[in-house]
Amino acid sequence: MPLKFPFILSVICPCLFNVQHVDGRVIYVDQSATGDNDGSEWASAFIELQSALAAATGGDEVRVAEGVYLPDYDVGAQQHTGNRSLSFTLKPDVTLNGGFPSGGGASDVRDPALHATVLSGDLQNDDKADFTGMSDNARHVITALGEGAVLDGFEIRGGYADGSDLDQQGGGMLINSASPTIRQCVFRRNAAEGTLGAGGAIAIVGEGANPVITNATFINNVALAQLDLRLTQLGDDLFRCVPSLAHDLSSIPDPEIACILTYELDPFLGEGHLRCTMHHTEQ
Repeated sequence: MPLKFPFILSVICPCLFNVQHVDGRVIYVDQSATGDNDGSEWASAFIELQSALAAATGGDEVRVAEGVYLPDYDVGAQQHTGNRSLSFTLKPDVTLNGGFPSGGGASDVRDPALHATVLSGDLQNDDKADFTGMSDNARHVITALGEGAVLDGFEIRGGYADGSDLDQQGGGMLINSASPTIRQCVFRRNAAEGTLGAGGAIAIVGEGANPVITNATFINNVALAQLDLRLTQLGDDLFRCVPSLAHDLSSIPDPEIACILTYELDPFLGEGHLRCTMHHTEQ
């Protein structure tokens, strides 16, 4: 079965780029850093995001400077491996803030729109505009564990979920029985393919999954089903996810809390599981 054509979805996005205070350490990541590579300050920032995630514990904040970061980095071996099964795993109660300039800076210079901080599954840098060249990409750019993780100010692109079971869902992000908060993120050109290929950008599955997704943008994500989002649990909160191509935005009852969504029985999982489709028009 061919992949569905991509659609462009956007959101109403107030430009609020402040960094929330956390109780633990601040860990720094900047691929242009030339210092001690220990994450202790901008000058000695980790050059790999995986190194920072390995060091982070609950209550920590990870500040990430602009650039493109790949999930296939093996911290122990200190090298990129091309392993498609590796992903950036969000830890409980750890906050990731992107959008800092190269070289770092204080929180008031943070701007995700100006300083693109990209988490990419394109491990070989060979993706094509027609979605070819993705067979060697990471199956999930991001996965989430537990509760309390925050992902704020990143672009997630190039995930290609083409395995079996859960590995054919959530090319950009797989949320399995987890409840992260996702803010100001762009999901661009992610794909899910297979007999159950679903949730090109995000798949939300598993008991207790209850993420909060705010001010997200979904651009050209493709899948066999549910192009951008796949939800199997009630209670998922999505705020200001209004498609830019909606026919009549005046019909939205509350633009402050408005996802134009259709819920229906998931034909794959059966009773008790819903899937979500965003209303949009074809470009």
